[in-house]
Amino acid sequence: MPSRVVLKIKDIDKVQLEKIQGLKGVSGLFVKSSVISIILGVYSTSVYNALLNKNKG
Repeated sequence: MPSRVVLKIKDIDKVQLEKIQGLKGVSGLFVKSSVISIILGVYSTSVYNALLNKNKG
């Protein structure tokens, strides 16, 4: 089971990294260029599915 969600971001400067880090369930955050890896552990599948559903609607 994956433990992280990886997002490719168009404009990384618009992302509020401190707010993401402070969210419940987030145990780590890695940023490299335009890619953010959010370490979520057991929550990763649920968050991934929620993001997919949001983009569909």
